[in-house]
Amino acid sequence: MPLSPPKPRQHLHTRDIDLRGYFREDGLFDIEVHFSDKKTYTYENRWRGHVASGYPVHDMSIRVSLDCDLVIREIEAVMDVQPYQMCSDILGNFQSVPSGGSQSNQFFQPGGSGSLEMHTRIKSH
Repeated sequence: MPLSPPKPRQHLHTRDIDLRGYFREDGLFDIEVHFSDKKTYTYENRWRGHVASGYPVHDMSIRVSLDCDLVIREIEAVMDVQPYQMCSDILGNFQSVPSGGSQSNQFFQPGGSGSLEMHTRIKSH
């Protein structure tokens, strides 16, 4: 069922998140995420300078490889576009996500905080 017609408004921002799941020949599962967001207006950014309307604010891809027990075995993250230097500074923190131990499972247990907890731990390292 579609939403009701909106009140008059101005479109400012679009965030697209594409998630895809794969089963690998080696028995692992890959979850690939591509994330991008764009503004509908031109703006100035202290780090990037002039950012044209429609140009990504963020453009990021992540691949998480899991085993059958949902333990993270591999993780890769890249940022092609980011609004600030500090955004790309956290990329190395993805490699510090625990793998192979029971601590990894807490990220994906049913009823847990899932990606929010994973995101919080990655940013806090």
